[in-house]
Amino acid sequence: MATIEDENKERCILNILNCMTTIMKDINPKKIPTTLRKKSSIWQTICIMARIASIEGHWPVPVQDVGDYLPPNNTVFLKEFVARWVELKEKPETDAMDFLRLLAGSKV
Repeated sequence: MATIEDENKERCILNILNCMTTIMKDINPKKIPTTLRKKSSIWQTICIMARIASIEGHWPVPVQDVGDYLPPNNTVFLKEFVARWVELKEKPETDAMDFLRLLAGSKV
């Protein structure tokens, strides 16, 4: 993310969406916390992917602080989020943006 955010560096990120897809598909949905009370490296990763997508213009959500991409701490929403993540992960055509659109039901 530092490379993407540094406007003074030459940017050569040709396959950012492919890299993001690989990272998102590597997340084990069983390990996505359905409560946001504790710090979670998985949620941090998802939020960083969301910020990168915003910076790169792949997602119409305005650029925000990483923590602002977190969904609400709503167990029902988070359990549905995880269930839909499982479905997306099984489809070979799923890309990073499909995963990030799961946040659409939240405040993002």
